[in-house]
Amino acid sequence: EKKASSFARPRTPVLNPDVSKYEEELADKAQRVRELLAGRIGDVELQVFASPPLHYRMRCEFRMWHVGDDIEYAFMDPETKKPIFLDQYVLACERINLLMRELKEYLKADEMARKKLYQIEIVANTEDEILLCMVYKKPLGEEWVECAEKMSEKLRCHIIGRSKKKKHVIGADHVVQRYEFDGKSYPQWQTENHFSQSNAHICKQMLTWAREQLGKDGARDDDLLELYCGNGNFTLPLSVIFRKILATEIDKFSVQAANICAKEAQVNNVVIVPLSAEEATEAVRGSRAFQRLQGVDIDSYNLRS
Repeated sequence: EKKASSFARPRTPVLNPDVSKYEEELADKAQRVRELLAGRIGDVELQVFASPPLHYRMRCEFRMWHVGDDIEYAFMDPETKKPIFLDQYVLACERINLLMRELKEYLKADEMARKKLYQIEIVANTEDEILLCMVYKKPLGEEWVECAEKMSEKLRCHIIGRSKKKKHVIGADHVVQRYEFDGKSYPQWQTENHFSQSNAHICKQMLTWAREQLGKDGARDDDLLELYCGNGNFTLPLSVIFRKILATEIDKFSVQAANICAKEAQVNNVVIVPLSAEEATEAVRGSRAFQRLQGVDIDSYNLRS
């Protein structure tokens, strides 16, 4: 009989966690990791980093459930296929919960904003800047844009409206999350429908840990090859440690965002190229030439990391 993975996802989202059990659950997870890695990495002591047990998520997504003129936030239970309704989401940051309260009241009073609204995604940063993406099952015209402009001002958020083959942006299409190390700020763009670290507290600890393992700024005489760098979350904070970084990413928005953030942070030793992991391997080995690498001297990199 096949044993179920101890890391299987819960069948339904945790809506009301018991905070008093957090330390116990974290210790249990650490022990499962030790058992999983036993005999593979030797006798290595795990470093365990705790997250705030509540209000740590900086992004979330909800279905919007219509009952007459009323509207509810919902998760779909993957087992029963029935909606689970909620007014607040205590795992999300305080700013997201505030927007959830204000948005629900706004939608109840505004039919244009409410009608045919199917799903929302919310992305926030640690400075309380927030982006609301609204997905509709109806065309969005100028009347909706005027409605969204008022809603954006009232709710103090950027808004993206999506319908079939259409996208309207009110304000900005992203928020900027910043992490500071040794007095230098590293920005990163975060937006809907693109991956970013959802737990900003743990992300800062991840970056701090990675920097500590690699040494002091300027300590390395080699270059880093980073595959699928995303929005540059690790790329930019690690740039001061390495001589140069060659990073790859296939998502066009992420490449654009990372390059803009690198320029803002005055990071000049990073090159981001649109290659897959397999293509990057071929390029580094010299077994295949890519037009996308025009102007990039692969042979000048000492890629030992």
